[in-house]
Amino acid sequence: MIQPNQISGNTFLLEALSLSNDATAIYTSEELHIAFVNNGMLRIWGKDKTVVGKTFEQAIPEIVGQPFTALLQNVWRTGKTFKAHNTPANLEIGGVLGTYYFDFEYRALTDETGLTYCLLHTATDVTERVAAEQAIKFEESQREALENEQALNGELAATNEELMAVNDELQLAQTTLQELNEDLEIRVAEGTQAAESARHRLEAMVMNTPIAMAILRTKDLIVEIANGPMLTVWRRTLDQVLERSLVEIFPELHGQPNPERMRGVMESRKRFSLPETEVILGTVDGTLKSHYARFSYDPIFEQNGEVESILVTVINITEEVNNRKQLEMSSAALKESTNKLALINRELSAINEEYMVINEELESANQELVVAQAQLLRETQEKQLANDRLSANEENLRNIVKQAPVGMCILQGDPLFVVEINDIFLEIIGKPREAFDDLPYWEVNAEAKAFYEPITTQVISTGSTYYANEHEIALMRNGKPETVHVNFVYEPLKDADNKPFALMIVAVDITTQVLARKKIEESEKHFRSLADIVPAKISNALPGGEVTFFNQQWLDYSGMNFEDLRDFGYHEMMHPDEIPEFQRRLKAAAAKGVALEMEMRFKDINGNYRWHLNITSPILDSQGQITMWVGSTTDIERIKEEEQRKDDFIGMVSHELKTPLTSLNAFLQILQRKARNIDDSSSLGPLDRSLSQVKKMTTMINGFLNVSRLEAGKINIDKSSFELGEVMKEIEEEFMIMISSHQIRFSSNGEVQINADRDKISQVISNLISNAVKYSPGGSTIWVRSETVDKEIRVSVKDNGMGISAEDQPKLFDRYYRVEGQQMKTIAGFGIGLYLCAEIIYRHAGKIGVESQIGEGSEFWFSIPL
Repeated sequence: MIQPNQISGNTFLLEALSLSNDATAIYTSEELHIAFVNNGMLRIWGKDKTVVGKTFEQAIPEIVGQPFTALLQNVWRTGKTFKAHNTPANLEIGGVLGTYYFDFEYRALTDETGLTYCLLHTATDVTERVAAEQAIKFEESQREALENEQALNGELAATNEELMAVNDELQLAQTTLQELNEDLEIRVAEGTQAAESARHRLEAMVMNTPIAMAILRTKDLIVEIANGPMLTVWRRTLDQVLERSLVEIFPELHGQPNPERMRGVMESRKRFSLPETEVILGTVDGTLKSHYARFSYDPIFEQNGEVESILVTVINITEEVNNRKQLEMSSAALKESTNKLALINRELSAINEEYMVINEELESANQELVVAQAQLLRETQEKQLANDRLSANEENLRNIVKQAPVGMCILQGDPLFVVEINDIFLEIIGKPREAFDDLPYWEVNAEAKAFYEPITTQVISTGSTYYANEHEIALMRNGKPETVHVNFVYEPLKDADNKPFALMIVAVDITTQVLARKKIEESEKHFRSLADIVPAKISNALPGGEVTFFNQQWLDYSGMNFEDLRDFGYHEMMHPDEIPEFQRRLKAAAAKGVALEMEMRFKDINGNYRWHLNITSPILDSQGQITMWVGSTTDIERIKEEEQRKDDFIGMVSHELKTPLTSLNAFLQILQRKARNIDDSSSLGPLDRSLSQVKKMTTMINGFLNVSRLEAGKINIDKSSFELGEVMKEIEEEFMIMISSHQIRFSSNGEVQINADRDKISQVISNLISNAVKYSPGGSTIWVRSETVDKEIRVSVKDNGMGISAEDQPKLFDRYYRVEGQQMKTIAGFGIGLYLCAEIIYRHAGKIGVESQIGEGSEFWFSIPL
């Protein structure tokens, strides 16, 4: 896997977020201080850039009392991401307080310890989508209420006609029946054609609406039609669902109530809906109003009046609830009318009894007439119902166009005139609505005629849909030429004979997205050009390891082309001894989303391995996921050679110095004993100080020798089992004798048996204590503590010294590194003590670190497995 380098850190990320169309904000404290907000989020809030630096509630005072502050603070504390959809929020935009709806996400970004250091807030304004869904539900409810009222009126009118026909037209029964039958055949044929046309228009509406809809056929619930949004909800393709049973597509529906409810709709010929649900929604002026909604299954009537299929959709029943009382009043009025008709019927019955003898010969004919009239009445009602549905479908299609969240326009006629067009489409083409009142479409939109009119002619003549993505077109907007990019669909609307009778255009303005992508592509091109001229070897790779770029430095060094280098040439160049360590550290870096820095050897064009510093950095998205790796590989062969020469020189000098120092130490000890024997107090003081300096120099030289042995791989870890408490006790006794300038307090968790190199662990602890004494003021206290934590032994040394800055802490354990500063000039050292401590601990599979602040002391610690 290629390991890319991070391009530009936080600045690059914030610039990318500022260019994003997704509304984004970043908070950097539990009080929700706003550190960053892009233009998309400012538009949602109705605010400007002055909100940066304020808290969330200071920036948006109207949000106080709403749940969002508590949700954000809970995400900060728990680190758990919170997502919500279609959520209302009261915001003041342009001085007007209104209710808007959003899909949003609150995500905590945490450091390696799991503590939150900022919150990422992304949001999408879905107010128009929610309003469109509510409007569609409202229109469906109105249609249903109208159908119920018409059915009641039809029943009352039929009853009156039947009574009048029986008593007033009895003598003309046979002639009238013949005429009615002939008329019935004509009207049934017309009704059949209208029903088929309505069916085709319903299917066209279902397939082209942005709302999830499907039609299921027969009691087996065979999928006859499913539009794109419904396929998205089901997460299936059209081939996977078409002409298949719903229960076959989703086996988990076995034993659930929904399939039986759908079959019940077919048997009862009545729609089924879920229980009423109240929703509080805001109107345009900001006031709140109650609405009611339910999901429903609607029967679709065939020509014979039977129900063989159902329409699955979402309806609004607000009007039904509001009209309930009116329907109850209508029912009472109907009951009163029925009683009056019953009274009239009794009077007519009395008259009929007087003419019983006369009417006996016509009774058989009358019965046949009644049956025929009842049949005619049913067929007439069915035709009326089909016509009502046709009208409702056409009106629904118009409402869908008006309220759709994308640009939509319906054209019909020759030449083409606008039948319906929504505001979004008008905004895309930059034309006012009144311009289409009296003129054909192509006369108003003349600048687009040359390219698009042939397409409309083709779609209407062939009945085939036309698609276009990222199409660039020059339009006149507000009297000015402007280049825009759109995705559009030209969809033919067909009648019962499957012939196109109109054209629907669906368009989405993607100019902003296209321009942003081109800007990113230009930025990437610029980056590649820069990468080719820098002296370092630069590479890019996808999260899965697929290499997308090697700069010219890599190609020249390897002597390969891009394809050869990409196809495992890079891995073949790596030194085999370093590949396992590289893979292990890369896996750990990917899991944490952090950069990997490692010294490695790569084979050059001549087959020689050269040392390089390889830095592999991840590029993260707003959710903290790796989107790309950037690698920077720098040749450090000369630096390594210089280091080796320096190490060789230090090792040689240390060996040469150790012999005369040993002799000098022996001579000083002999002089010290003689001075004691003759009680020469004037000589004892200088001799003691000389021996102390020789001891310090010997310790320093031993440190240099240990570094040389470490680099040469000659330091071995000789592990044995021992009690750490005994080692701590020995160190305590030694320092009580050696150190009188500080108070050293030891604490241990008792007898703990560990398996390690006893002498080297003792050396690490002594070194940490000596450093604490060296860098803390005289008379202060130093705490040395050992404890067992999660199957590890942890030893810490804490002082009240000068402290270490955050920028110096990561480098403290590097070889020869010393902190710069005025105070450090008076303290001797070469920066090898902590380096040796770290290498000893690493060879025990342990960890070592420091926690410190300037002026507040330091705590050095290490841990090794028990």
